[in-house]
This record gives sequence, structure tokens and C-alpha cells, in this order.
Amino acid sequence: MANENIFLFIPNIIGYIRIALTTIACYWMFTDPLKSAFCFVLSHTFLDDLDGIAARRFKQATRFGGVFDIVIDRCSFMMWLMGLSILYPQYVLLFQLNCMLDIMRMWMKVYSSSIAGKRNHKQTRGNWILNMYYSDTGLHIFSYGSEVFFVMLHLCYFSPGPKVSFLGYGAGLWQISAVLLFPLVIMKVPINLLILKTGCQDIAAVDLAERTK
Repeated sequence: MANENIFLFIPNIIGYIRIALTTIACYWMFTDPLKSAFCFVLSHTFLDDLDGIAARRFKQATRFGGVFDIVIDRCSFMMWLMGLSILYPQYVLLFQLNCMLDIMRMWMKVYSSSIAGKRNHKQTRGNWILNMYYSDTGLHIFSYGSEVFFVMLHLCYFSPGPKVSFLGYGAGLWQISAVLLFPLVIMKVPINLLILKTGCQDIAAVDLAERTK
């Protein structure tokens, strides 16, 4: 309806809450790691799923909401990596490279989808790797898993976590979680490179098509 206020749609209100939670998480990042981690994970898992569910349930899926959700995801993650760069200055370059690849692949993918007339950047064709990654299961495993790794890395700076038995050895829960999730971070790098490559190729294909007209 013409008189609807898109900015007050339920999924977008959830987005505002996510921004507030991320800000609180970063505020507590150096003083209260457990509260910080809880706020960040809540924003990036439960609420990230909830806004999509709300959009479908209340028929409030919009282009603004789709872009807004992506911007919140990426900016929040950048803020978290900035904080980790302070805690782990010896790994600053790795965090910076992660930021650069994350922004480049997402921008290229979203822009290529936009000029191709797609409503969703997750729409792929002909590539089983990307089809797997953009499935609900793939996104939960790779996207959430890799980001939770960085949360565990944050917690490990302050404490190894509650002691638990792992493969016959006593170790902290945060440490064990980081070790188990680290392979997902490594596996996500070539996937991000593939997303970047396909986005660049799709944009170049549009350029070539326009030049032949």
C-alpha cells in the first residue's frame, strides 16, 4: 500500500535492534566478554533468522529490507574484527584481508544480482558449490559457524572457558569450540573467492552485452 512506512516494517525494526545489540556487544568487548559475546551471537544468529521469518510471515519482504540486512551483517562483522585487531595485533593483517574479501565478494555479488534483475543475491544457477552454500543448511553451517569462531577467539583472549574433557585431554570450552570451528573459516575463504569471481563475471557479462548493442 502507498501509505505504508517501509522503515517501520517488523523485519526492519528487528534490524534496528540488531544494530543496538552489536553496538552494545562492541561496547562490552573489552570489559565484559561474556555479555559482549551473548549480544553479538544473539544479533547474528537468532535475530538474523527472525527478520527473514517475519518478512515472510507478515508479507513484508522489501528491497530495502534485503539490503539493510546485508549491510547490518557486514558492518557488524567488520566492527567485531576491528575489536579483535586490538586484542590480537599480531594478526591484524589477517583480519584486514578477511574484511577486504568479505566486502568485495558481497558488494560484487549484490550489485551483479541487482543489475541482473534478481530480487535476492542468493539466487544462483549452475554452480553446486554456491547452491550448497546458499542453502539454509549451508548458510547456517558456514556463515554462522565461521562468525562464532571469531566470538570464541574473543572469549579465548580472556579465558580458555570452562574446563571440559576433549579427546582425553582437559581443555577450555572456548578453546575447543574455536578449534572445531576453525576449519569452517578456512573453507569459507575459497567459497568467498568463488562468490567474488562469479559476481565479477556476471557484471562483466552485462558490460559485454551492452557494448554489443
